[in-house]
Amino acid sequence: MKNKQTINKKEKISQHFTYQEISCKCLCGFGYKKGDLDNSVVVILELIRNHFKKPVLITSGLRCEKHNKNVGGVKNSTHTKGLAVDIKIDDITPQQISSFLDFLFPNCLGIGTYKTFTHINKRADKSYRWKE
Repeated sequence: MKNKQTINKKEKISQHFTYQEISCKCLCGFGYKKGDLDNSVVVILELIRNHFKKPVLITSGLRCEKHNKNVGGVKNSTHTKGLAVDIKIDDITPQQISSFLDFLFPNCLGIGTYKTFTHINKRADKSYRWKE
């Protein structure tokens, strides 16, 4: 198995996002190695950022198992696999974000629309939509 390269937390993962923004909030280090996060999630974040032309706040990115349990995440959460993020954008509703993603990705992604944020996860099998 190939060793994962450790990243500086302030290093940019893309044009608008840093590893620090997307890594586990408990500071365990999950998210600071190349390969911790699926690259397609970053591409989706950039598409959202460019479409709305506003900063995207990642309210929950990657989570280690312990942090996931502490925040009440479901067992086997896609957050623990580097496949999910929860986001919000000032003055843009979660429904607007979900509608944009559903338009772009009608046959893939998990998209959850909540009162204060949008959950996005990469799904290999099919699309899945839900609302709070």
